[in-house]
Amino acid sequence: MDMVFFRLYTGEKKGNAIKIKGLNSKVYTQKLDKPSFDKMMPFTVAYYLNEPNIEIPDFINVPPFILSDKYKDIFALLEPAIEFKGIQLYPDDKKESVPMPTYWLPYLERTNCLHKDSEIYDIGTVKKLILRKEAVIDRDIVRPADIVEDIWLLSLTAAEAVLRRKPFGIKFEIVEVRE
Repeated sequence: MDMVFFRLYTGEKKGNAIKIKGLNSKVYTQKLDKPSFDKMMPFTVAYYLNEPNIEIPDFINVPPFILSDKYKDIFALLEPAIEFKGIQLYPDDKKESVPMPTYWLPYLERTNCLHKDSEIYDIGTVKKLILRKEAVIDRDIVRPADIVEDIWLLSLTAAEAVLRRKPFGIKFEIVEVRE
């Protein structure tokens, strides 16, 4: 069987998704590197705009990319090298009878896995993503290096594990893998 990977897209831009406030944008960035991640507190508190009919997706690209509490263990199981920092969210209006979700900021070193036929714009964003098979073999979760975007890629095994838990607010797009 051919190797299959999927790009994970978050869905917080649609509908009435939760809007997080209070995360320091100088610390919590899309270009988060290992030294910056290591300096973060293990757990932090932030707030969200408590609106009527709020939707709480399981994956959000704040930036950076974060995932809900129910996916932390599966990501850690599938990719033991992932490290996490916690974010506890509280409603900004201090109501007690509303959700107070926990999210996790995962950190995984980027992998040099782009195939030579991948198409990257001059500004470093992806036009066409193609992976090198030998770089992703035996991997379930990958973050490609050499691009500006923070892209998370999941193997078929990982995507199935996520989908079995009935995630809210995500989309997968198949990514080509070549020799």
